Order: sequence, then C-alpha cells, then structure tokens
Amino acid sequence: KGKIPSKKTKKHRTYKLNSSVENFQLQNAVDGEMLSLENPEYAEAKGFILVFISNDCPTTQLYEERIIQLQEKYAHKGYPVIAVNPYNPTYHPKESLENSSKVASRKQFNFPYLVNGYNVAKRFGAVKTPQVYVLQKSGKKLKIRYIGAIDNKPRLPKYHNTKYTEKAVDRLLVGSRKYIKVTRPLGTTIYHYAPRKVEELVSRK
Repeated sequence: KGKIPSKKTKKHRTYKLNSSVENFQLQNAVDGEMLSLENPEYAEAKGFILVFISNDCPTTQLYEERIIQLQEKYAHKGYPVIAVNPYNPTYHPKESLENSSKVASRKQFNFPYLVNGYNVAKRFGAVKTPQVYVLQKSGKKLKIRYIGAIDNKPRLPKYHNTKYTEKAVDRLLVGSRKYIKVTRPLGTTIYHYAPRKVEELVSRK
C-alpha cells in the first residue's frame, strides 16, 4: 500500500531534457479561445518554441520583441511560438486574463499567450520568466530538446549575443541534435505563491 503514492508522484514529476511532454489546454489571452498542443492548426508543426512569460516581469518586457521575431522566423518553418503565463491570477492579479489580453494587444503579440499556466509551469519545472522549452515532435511523442534562456544578452542583444533558442531550432530543422542542451534561464524567479488563509489573500489584494 505504501508504494501507491510514490507511483502517483512519479507520474507527475518534473520534465527534464528529452522528456516526453503531455498535451495541455489553456485559455489564449489573444482571442479568448482554448488552445492545446494538439489543436488542428498545429497538425503540420514539427515542434514548438514554448516560452514562459509574465505581464509583471521586466526581463520579459526586454524580450517581447525578440519573442515576436522568433514567431516570425520559425512558425512557417514548423516551430511556432506558444507563450504561457506561469501564474495563478487568484494570487497574482496582475497576471489575469484581462491584463494578459491588454498586454498581448498593446505589444501586438503574433503568437498565443496562454494564461493560468501554473500547473503547466510546475510540470515543466520552469523557474524564471522568460524561460524557453524547444519541443520536437518525434513520432507520436513531443520531446524537450532545449531548456533555458532565449539568448545571453537581455539588455544588449546586438553585442556578442549567443542566440541559444535559434541555435537549437536551426539544428533541429537540419536534422541535427548536437545542440540538445540546457542553459541557465535569465530573468525573474517564478514565485508560486499560495496563501495559507483567506485573510492573507484578501490583504494581498
């Protein structure tokens, strides 16, 4: 009997490099629709550039234009961008659907921006915003081929910038997996805050 909980824990352990990713479905702040990795529009995709971002993260704001450029460069090649907000808006009101929709509209996001992604973030083991996971379709499975930073220059992208995410996707596009790796994500630590008492929640609002 003692082994039953451990099996359950094992089933939901955090993803690692080369882990198979299970499908998930969240609401898209761009159009209000539900979106999953198995949506018909992604039937021909070779994989995804999954990036965790937030409305209140200064580093995310530095990278927004670069994330838009990743979508422009790779969506038509089979690697569309999907952004996920890793927070529960009940505890983080600034990360609500309404605020996320305003950000997506103001910044003219050309990619889906999924909200309420706290369980997805925990499953992926995301620790920062922004943090990237490059996913590749392998048969019927979806495998993680890169985890980490978009690049190594948040503030000065034009100087000595190593574009980790682009390198990873470029290698996958030519059939090479030599760049499968993990880099240190740069940005704001994801704080999965949950109040202990209702009064504490009210006081934070």
